Amino acid sequence: MHTSEWPALKNLVACNCDKITLSQNDENDQFGVPAQQPLFSFKKILPNLEGLALSGKDITMILQDDFPQHLFGSLKRLRVGDDDLACFPLGLLEKFHNLEFLFLSDCSYEVVFSNEGYLETHARKLALIKRLDLTRLNHLQQLWKHDSKQPDFIFQHLEILRAYHCQNLLSLLPSSSVSFRNLTRLQAFACKKLMNLLISSTAKTLDRLVSLRVFGCPAMTEIIISDEDETANLKEEIVFSKLSALSLFDLDSLTSFSSGNYAFKLPSLQDLWVIGCPKMKIFTKGELSTPLRLNVWYGMSDDKLRWSNNDLNTIIQQLHQEKLLEGSSPYSSHQRFGSCSDLSSVSFCDHRNVFKVALLCSLWNKSCASVEKLTC
Repeated sequence: MHTSEWPALKNLVACNCDKITLSQNDENDQFGVPAQQPLFSFKKILPNLEGLALSGKDITMILQDDFPQHLFGSLKRLRVGDDDLACFPLGLLEKFHNLEFLFLSDCSYEVVFSNEGYLETHARKLALIKRLDLTRLNHLQQLWKHDSKQPDFIFQHLEILRAYHCQNLLSLLPSSSVSFRNLTRLQAFACKKLMNLLISSTAKTLDRLVSLRVFGCPAMTEIIISDEDETANLKEEIVFSKLSALSLFDLDSLTSFSSGNYAFKLPSLQDLWVIGCPKMKIFTKGELSTPLRLNVWYGMSDDKLRWSNNDLNTIIQQLHQEKLLEGSSPYSSHQRFGSCSDLSSVSFCDHRNVFKVALLCSLWNKSCASVEKLTC
């Protein structure tokens, strides 16, 4: 076997390749031949990598081995899969100084960030993350424990947060002092135990939110719930100044966007989709301010549209009475993957894990039109 160099390689995925040596050890034996010749040299490949996908075993190797920090200097995207730990190993972030996108999938994490993992110690690295995707984390109940304390800046640069098929997730953004002031896109997809998306105190920090999408969460009763610490009789104002698109799809138990006594201001909202929400009778019980002309979609075709002239609650009530919020959307059965037209990645996988190539296409958000050959 010859060691490959691949100087132009930008993205690398290795999964279930137990016989491939991923090592930085390039030392030779007494005859001048590497004692265990790896498929490639980490020292020559890692400095150029911008994207890397690892398994739990790979993570253990990286944490235990003494890798020079400059080896991961170009890395911006990290996908972690098949990790059996109870929480994400925060110490891994110390290896990646420029990491911006973190994708966690098919892991056994019960919480993603734990104080037992020295959260405060690694908070500065966590604060650099711009996108966090959680996919099929079936043991996950919350990002962190409700009674734990976090530095308020740990997600100060986070722009995109998405949760896909996290079947035991109970709360996505728990109540805390943490601010998500730079969050622009928030999405939950097919999280069957998720009952709400946001606590009101957290919602007040989402000044830059542009898109909010919730799909196929059958237990969700409302999107924003009241914070226990707020005074019940005090009318609070929640302003989503940049929110332009709000999608509520296939939420069997949803009764309203919020049942709290809040004054909602949505000055930029252009499109509201309410499809497959048969129990939704009103948008909110508090005061509501929207643009004079708002598109309210209750189906996927152009004719299933009504216009709201700052009377959104009335429109929702009418659609409910006419039973036009029943049924389901095409998004409830399967997830739409991205494509890979400029794919420059290399994937090693055994025959049981060919499906992970599709995950790779989604991970890098490209098109697969230029892929001519796949070797497993």
